[in-house]
Amino acid sequence: MTDPKTSPAPEQAAPGQEKGADAAAQAWNTGAPDSEKFTQQSRKLKLAITFNTGVALVLAAAIFGMVNYVSFRNYARHDFSRTKLYQLSDKTTGLLKSLTNSVEVTVFLEPNRDAASAEVFEDVDNLLKEYQEAAPTVHVKKIDPNRDVALAELFAKKYQPSGFGVMFDTGGRTKYVLAEELVEMDYSAAQMGGPPRKIGFKGEQAFSSALQNITQAKTPTVYFLQGHGEHDPDGYDRTKGYANLAHEIKRDNVTVKKLTLGEQKAIPADCDALIVAGPQKRLAPLEVEQVRQFLAKNGRALFLLDSLTETGLAPLLKEWGVQVGDDVVVDPSRTMSGNELFVTQYEPHPITAKLAGVSSILYLPRSVSAVEEAAPGPDAAPDRPRATTLIKCTAAGWGETTPDQNPVRYDPGVDHKGPLGVAAAVEKGSAPGALDTQIKPVRLVVIGDSTFLANSTLGTGGGVDLFQSALNWLLDRKELMAIAPKAVAEYRLVVEAGQLRLLGWLVIGGLPALIAALGIVVWLRRRA
Repeated sequence: MTDPKTSPAPEQAAPGQEKGADAAAQAWNTGAPDSEKFTQQSRKLKLAITFNTGVALVLAAAIFGMVNYVSFRNYARHDFSRTKLYQLSDKTTGLLKSLTNSVEVTVFLEPNRDAASAEVFEDVDNLLKEYQEAAPTVHVKKIDPNRDVALAELFAKKYQPSGFGVMFDTGGRTKYVLAEELVEMDYSAAQMGGPPRKIGFKGEQAFSSALQNITQAKTPTVYFLQGHGEHDPDGYDRTKGYANLAHEIKRDNVTVKKLTLGEQKAIPADCDALIVAGPQKRLAPLEVEQVRQFLAKNGRALFLLDSLTETGLAPLLKEWGVQVGDDVVVDPSRTMSGNELFVTQYEPHPITAKLAGVSSILYLPRSVSAVEEAAPGPDAAPDRPRATTLIKCTAAGWGETTPDQNPVRYDPGVDHKGPLGVAAAVEKGSAPGALDTQIKPVRLVVIGDSTFLANSTLGTGGGVDLFQSALNWLLDRKELMAIAPKAVAEYRLVVEAGQLRLLGWLVIGGLPALIAALGIVVWLRRRA
């Protein structure tokens, strides 16, 4: 046992150590309030940061919502594609703006049958989206016959379609566009065993025609005069036939008929426009009188009169303020072979308002000019014809009266100095400011050539645009213009065998080697 008397006493702190401990304790007790204060300030700072963050988020959300609201109310669409395949023409835009009734459009196509069907479906879908954007009254519904079996049966029972296509319906008036009418194909490769090739998309042409057909109150009727060697709207001859032109007219929902004046006492009452297309024989005085009476009853007429041909219509046209020359208009600055006249500039008129940038070609045209040009105004008399020249040659051109000479040249005092007109329009009726604005005005269009609309030359230049603009003006369809099929652009990469091998080595070996080299460079830089 250890003796308490002999055991060592517990160690006592030195006097300096005692003072140090007391000082530390005092310092700890003194710093307690500062720590509390620091904690409170930290909490306040966190609250302030949280509040500011919340306010910032709320403001950001509000700004985001306001920007989206403004952009939703004021948005713009732009087509940056190279081909402009789905961009709507002025004709379609004007037609859609004039729609007042709701139009139900049903797409009855097979999108998954094959690649060609999928491509047609995609084109139709994208184009109809543009129609919906331009006209909120157009509503589109898609039915896949292979998936929506019940809807397909109801659709077939209601409309009884003759195949796959697109149905337009407004108030029970329907127009069905078959899938075959939407695509322009080239079958030239089929002779060598190749597949047909898609070269054009005619969706807008077909859809706008269908809309016009079901929304217009009355289908206009156009008569082609026959019996004097005129172009035949049913003929397929390359130079004499107008079958292609008649097809374009019918596509614009116009009824085309033929008229022989010797078989009738007067021009039919349902004739909305009379077309005299290149007569080669002189009209009898009685026939000219029938045309005169038709015009006197607020008729509309389009005269296509070739050069070097006596038609008997010149005196009648002069009564309406149009001078038809017995010559051939020649313009060395606007021709290639000397037989044609390239037209790139037009005089101001509703017919030519939307032809800017369109180049037309007339073949050996005769001069057609307004005798006294007068633009319609408040002082214009309603009973006076107001004639306007539509197309003129340049000052370098002239009216050649002896076209048999070779080479042709301008002979002062014999030929007619340019610029000369080759097309003119006449209107007579209620002028602006007149009391009676319900009078249907008389309208005439005279063009000094008919060959530019023949089957072989119809697709050359913008002649069909000029014709359809003139016809739509005669028929009071100002919102319509011609729609050409959209060409499908093809991009092919032609590579030789050596270039193909080099490309293969670059893809197979070059790219991996480049990536490996970059990796080695990075590794070396890190080691350094």
